Amino acid sequence: EDPGSIPVETGSTSRPMFDFAQLKRFNLPIDKLPAGSLILNRPLSLYEEHKTLVVWGSAVLLLLLVMIGSLLFLLQGKSRAERALRRSEERFRALTEKSTDMILVLDRDERVTFWSPSAEETLGWSAGEVQGRALPALALVHPDDLPAFDATHQGPDASWDLVYRMRHADGRWIWFSSRGKIVQTDQMGKPLRMVGTILDTTERKRA
Repeated sequence: EDPGSIPVETGSTSRPMFDFAQLKRFNLPIDKLPAGSLILNRPLSLYEEHKTLVVWGSAVLLLLLVMIGSLLFLLQGKSRAERALRRSEERFRALTEKSTDMILVLDRDERVTFWSPSAEETLGWSAGEVQGRALPALALVHPDDLPAFDATHQGPDASWDLVYRMRHADGRWIWFSSRGKIVQTDQMGKPLRMVGTILDTTERKRA
């Protein structure tokens, strides 16, 4: 092969090198150096020195922001649900306050969670006297009717139609016809919340 045909590299392949301390000593700006210059002994920047810490810190911060965003989303959902529940309860109370029938809401232990104004008027017991207390514990249900009362409210049926006696605040017994429905159950299907309407049938019984 003819040696004259071999290409000759005429441009320099080396990079200009400068010492950082000397650049500072002679006050030479780095941005005025030739393109591609290599600066020796240049101190590490804060990011370069703590790169791993910065990366991990950013990851943790991002994770916290995601968690905070998720929490805010859940709280907003909970707030909306609570507002909807309050509106529903307000509508329920507005309807029951105008009803002439007694309306009771009981929990799984037959504790009173709602006692309508008509119940207070018919039986003479105020809501404050019965709220949070079980009807059997208050001795409001006649002893002879208590087994059927307990069986009905603790059974698996979704609704009931029952006749029993309840004690007035003055001690007399009044006959009632009660119709109700289990409106909430647990995962095992056991009643958690029951709503019933109660109608005074004493005069009908006497007839």
